[in-house]
Formats: sequence, structure tokens, C-alpha cells
Amino acid sequence: MRWSGAFFIFTSGILLVPASGQTLSDSRFDCLLREPGLGFQEGQSRKKMVKRMREVSQERRDAARLEASLRGWKVRRTLKNGALSELRFIENGKPIFYTTKNEDAGVSTGANLVRANYGVQGGGLRVGVWDGGAVRRTHQEFGNRVVLGDNVDNSTHATHVGGTIAASGVQSWALGMAPQVGIDTYDWFSDTSEVTNAGATAPNQADRLYVSNHSYGPGSGWERGEDVDWEWWGNGGGAGDIEQDFGRYSGAARAMDVVAYNSPYLLMFWSAGNDRSNNPATGSDVLFRPWDDTSIPVAYDPAIHPNGDGNYRGGYDSIAGDSVAKNVLSIGAVNDAQSGGVRVVSRASMSGFSSWGPVDDGRIKPDIVANGVSVSSPTASSDTSYSTFSGTSMSSPNAAGSAILLVDHYRNLFPGQDMRASLLKGLIIHTADDLGTPGPDYQNGWGLMNAIAAADLIQAHRDNQAIGLMVEESLSGSATDYQREVLSDGSGEIKVTICWTDPAGSSTGTSDSRQRRLVNDLNLRVVGPDGTIHRPFVMPFVGNWSQGSMSSAATTGVNSVDNVEQVVISSPGNGGVYRVEVDFSGNLTNGSQDFSMVMSGVSQPLTGGFEVWQSEQFTAAEIASGLADLDGDFDNDGLPNIGEYVLGRDPKEASPGAFTVTQSGEGAQLRFSVPEEVEGVNFEAQMSSDGLSGWTMVPLQFEMKLNGRDIYRAVGTPKSGTKQIFMRLRFTLE
Repeated sequence: MRWSGAFFIFTSGILLVPASGQTLSDSRFDCLLREPGLGFQEGQSRKKMVKRMREVSQERRDAARLEASLRGWKVRRTLKNGALSELRFIENGKPIFYTTKNEDAGVSTGANLVRANYGVQGGGLRVGVWDGGAVRRTHQEFGNRVVLGDNVDNSTHATHVGGTIAASGVQSWALGMAPQVGIDTYDWFSDTSEVTNAGATAPNQADRLYVSNHSYGPGSGWERGEDVDWEWWGNGGGAGDIEQDFGRYSGAARAMDVVAYNSPYLLMFWSAGNDRSNNPATGSDVLFRPWDDTSIPVAYDPAIHPNGDGNYRGGYDSIAGDSVAKNVLSIGAVNDAQSGGVRVVSRASMSGFSSWGPVDDGRIKPDIVANGVSVSSPTASSDTSYSTFSGTSMSSPNAAGSAILLVDHYRNLFPGQDMRASLLKGLIIHTADDLGTPGPDYQNGWGLMNAIAAADLIQAHRDNQAIGLMVEESLSGSATDYQREVLSDGSGEIKVTICWTDPAGSSTGTSDSRQRRLVNDLNLRVVGPDGTIHRPFVMPFVGNWSQGSMSSAATTGVNSVDNVEQVVISSPGNGGVYRVEVDFSGNLTNGSQDFSMVMSGVSQPLTGGFEVWQSEQFTAAEIASGLADLDGDFDNDGLPNIGEYVLGRDPKEASPGAFTVTQSGEGAQLRFSVPEEVEGVNFEAQMSSDGLSGWTMVPLQFEMKLNGRDIYRAVGTPKSGTKQIFMRLRFTLE
């Protein structure tokens, strides 16, 4: 669709089908999926599911606390690096402790430019913060914007996270990404049930969340100790022993995919972890099986003890827990990408601690990176306290707070609408600045978050809706493929990204399982004007499975493991019509699969005999310089080039007025003419009382033929009491 302008006329439930082959050992959430009367549809079914999930969480917590009291374990510890560690549950006899993953950050993601250029601050929206305690409600940076979801003690870590998202800037150097957004703060014990209850399932739900942040994860591999330098939470204790949870699609990861699939408008941000810096020095005090009260500290010897997490596999394969999930956005940490208050991507070097992928089936993790080094934010010791922390705990809220600005921006441009989580995730990945090797990699994911580029693309989509730069589509047994044609002038990069919220796969209890966890395998390709097929990025590690290939640059081919696929044609060379195709391999679990698509570097193709309109109206030099762009306005008369051409006007000559409009007893009248030889064009007239929203159809009438032109008119009658009316013409090229 293309708009020829708006003219002032006169003043006066989704139900989850459990994946087969479920192999969870001690996690009980999956059992709920088989209980009669429980499901994720809105209403009583979802409420019952949330209630049972809370009960199971409490049962697991109580059982763990009882075991701890019998064994003399501390259930809550502060480690030597200041991180908080707390007992969550016991799995296969092993206690599972969750551990926190400890204004410049806003420059790094471009959040400052989104606020400045588009006037969005996050007002009227809320972000959920799950953490090891509560965000301090009374801190001077929050006003009355923090709401307790759980009645728990304040946490410095949670307050720092909340401030990174939402601090108002009482201290300018601590300004959060979205300084007017609200915070719902919870502890981490019942996160699965609470996120299920709070996550948005549809657009414009005032009481639901569209973004949440989770800066924690299970203690894995080497972790700082409380009374010793290091504790080993992996398997065994010998030189060849490893942390089997790194990269494993665990029950926790699967649970997050269950939540995401049934809350398709909630995007969860998870810190990727800091394990690459967890490397004991020779001779340091270490404790193996720290939950066993018979264990005693020993001096670390790299010749006989497990490698440090950053030394094992060269730092790769060091992400564990919920961050491994397919449908969340896992965030790594880089150094601050700014200099003198200006965003400088080249300064976004990899931090020394951020965990790297891949996950066991070769999927790309982390998804993106953001600033997580020396981030200043409020703390919980007083209403005026602040501190500077580093970690993926900081990069995750940096990204989450930037993302809520995009939600705000989209709502402003499309009232009553919201992006699906897959569209928001795909948009963030699509607009990220590439770091490291070309294309995605297992260190930086898809690159550094660029919120201003994402906001600009939302604006471009709003301004050029006919192109469809951001769309949400679906495949099913009756609609097995999706195709659309787009136009390129051959000079600029073409990029197409698809993303979908995939059903949860089967979890695994074994390490390095190469069985893919993708359930619905969608395929993206772009076919060029000369028939060349352009395929998405694939990682060489998949199918090779060697440590050396983990650092290899991405290539292209058929991607059968990721639920994000991206095609980039850096130098098209050939201008013309490109065909974007999406289909699927095998069968679709649940019978259908929604997906989101984001594109850039393309425009709306012209069909029905209009492919040569540019050469008919412009010289080769003008076309090469971009003056013949479809949406351009060569003569600055307010009507796009292609609109003038379709209406029989010369796009190089200014028109005195877009249309002839009159006011009569019938109402406001829009009148225009079209050359007889123009075929394959559908016209539609609409009117609005404010020219911005509430557009309604106006009957379009053929009036007469005059001098070889067809004359049409539309008469708009305002409602009683309306003092003004706007009218516009829309046309579609078939």
C-alpha cells in the first residue's frame, strides 16, 4: 500500500502441546502439562496453571530448605566477589544455587538517541525485574514507579539492575535507559509461575509485561566461594572432568521456552553469564563438591584438576541454565561503546568475563551484546547510594531498558498495537552492529544492540507501510510457504531476518548432545533477479562439532538449528525484483507457526507494467543518484514520485495541488483523475477527524471520462459536531 498524502479539507490461547521424548530428571514443571484441566489459555485454565506452578516451586523450595537444614548448608551466601548465591532446589541429589551475574551504557546501545529523536521515555509501560531480592522502592531515582511483586528484602544487585533500566537521572551519570518506565520487582524463587502470570499474550494489555529482565543463573563450573577462593560445581574433580551443564538444554531452559511460547508478546532478557573469568590460579584454595560437608579445601593444581571455565575450550561453551533457551534474548557484555558522549562501535571490545556459546546443538548464543563494564547505578544501602558494577548482569538490563523504548515508540506510531516478542527480538538482531568475525559468532552473537537503528526502522516502516519492512506472518499445513517480492536498486545492502517463537524442545540430561532442539524448522532464502539463491548464515561448528570450528566465521547455507535466520546480500550488483521465500521442513508441531520478518535495503516492487517507470521519467544519472526512488519527492510537492506517476503526473514537475477538493452540501469531496492506460491499480479513499488515526473508508465513485482520463471522486461526511475532516487516497499496485 502507498499513501498519496493526508489532506486537510475544511475546518468546522495458545495451548502448548508437550514435546515428545521429554527427559527431565527431577524438574516437575513438565508434569503439569499433563494434568487435566491445566493449560495456558487466557482465563481460568491459565490461572490454574500458574497456581500449580507456584505450588511446585514452593514444594521444591521447601524440600531444598529441609535438606539444607539436615545437612547444615547455608541457603543464602555472599561470595567473595560480592555475588549473591541462593539455594533454589535440588536436582539429582545436587543442590542448585542461583547466582547473580554481576549514562554511558545508554550511549552504547543508542538509547539516548531514541529518547532524544523520538521523545519516548517508557512512560505507561512496565518492565519485570526478577532477581535475588527486591529493587529498593524508596530510592530517589525511582519516585513511585517500583511495585513489589514479592514481599522480600531489598537487594543491591536488583536495585542496580532496576536503576540501569529505569533510573530517572537525579544523578545524571546514573540515568537509566527508560527513565519513566515502571518496575515490577520479584525474587527468583517462583520466576516460572510469576512470569507466566505476568507475560503479555496479546497487544495492548495494560496489566501485562512486554519486557522482563533476569540477571542470574545457576552456579556452574567454577564459582567464587564464600570461605574459599573457588568452588567447583561441575562433575568430578579430575583433570578431564567438565561442567556438563554448559550449553545443555536443561529443564530450566525448556521451562523458559514453555513460558515464552505461551506469552508470545513477552520478550525475556537473560544475562549470558560471566564464567570466562572464572579461572582459579595455581595454589588457590578450592573446594570440590561444596554441598558435601565432608569436602575439604585443597590447593588448585591445573595438572590434576578441572580447567578454569575460560580455559576449557578456549572460553567457548560456557553458557548454562535459562540463557540457553531458544526464545529468550541472551545478552553478553562488551566494553563501553562510546567516546566523549558519542557512540563509537569500534570501542565495543569483548569483556574479559562474558560467557560465550555455542550451546550444545550449535545454536547461536549469546544473541547480542551490550555494555556491561563499569556501569553506574543505584544500590540498596540507602535512598541516595550508588555503585559501579560490571557483568552480564549489567549488560542485560542495558539491553532490556533500551528495548522498552522500542515498545513505546511502536505504540506511539501504531496505537493499540504491539510487536510480538519474535518481531522485537528479530528487530534487535536485524539492526545490531556486527562485531568480531563477519556475520554472527559465538562471542558477540549478532552484534552490539543499536536501539536508534531499530527505532529508525520502526519509523521507516510506519512511513512506508506499503513496503512492509516489519511484518508478522504464519505458515501452516494449508499455507506451506510465504513469498513476497521486493525491489532493489542494486547499490545498497539487502538484509532480511526472520524470527519465530519456537515450541519448547525436549530437554536433555547429558552433556554435548548434538540433537537439535529446534521443533519447527522454518527456512529463509532470497532469490535474485538472475535466479541466484541467497541463503542464511550458518555456523561451521554445526555438523563439524570440533573445538576449532567454534571460532570459525559464519558461512551461508541451510540453517536447521536456529529460530533466527538472516540473509545479507552486501553488494547486490543486480538491481530489480528480489523474491523472499519462507517455508518449512518436516511437519509443524501444533499445526502452524507464526513468524516475524524484518527487512532493510528494499522498496516496494512495481508490477502490472510499472517496472520501467523510472527509465520513462528519469535519466540514467538521476536514477543512479537515487532521485528516482519510489518514495522520494523529486519536485518537493508533497506527493511521492511513484504516486505522481500512477496518477498521470510528471514526478519531476511540481504540481499546484495534490487533488481538487471542494466542500458542498454533501460534505467534503476529494476528486482526482487517472490516465486510461494505467492498469493494475486499486484505489481507496479514507477520512479521519484528526488526520492521524481513526481512518474510515469513504465510498469511491467513478464519475466520468474526460479527455482520455477517468475521473473519480469520494465524498466524506463528518459526524455531527465534528469541526474538521481529513481525507487521503491510498493505492495498491497489483
